[in-house]
Amino acid sequence: MQVRLTRPSLAQELIDFLGRASCVAVQTKAGTIEVDLPYTDDVARARTDLGLYLAAWQGLHPEATAELQPESVAGPA
Repeated sequence: MQVRLTRPSLAQELIDFLGRASCVAVQTKAGTIEVDLPYTDDVARARTDLGLYLAAWQGLHPEATAELQPESVAGPA
């Protein structure tokens, strides 16, 4: 799942925060983080959990917005 930050300078802080929540997160480009929740295969649960983690992080960083991006749907191959 992809998260976009309005304050790219806070990317490492968000990555560390998500790591403490058992997420695997890496910065893919400035202001964009790719996040995986390895403890679940349920995409709906993963999106819900990540949304909660992002809300908690934003409570600590009201100057920034971390937005979970919509999933892209691949068409037939």
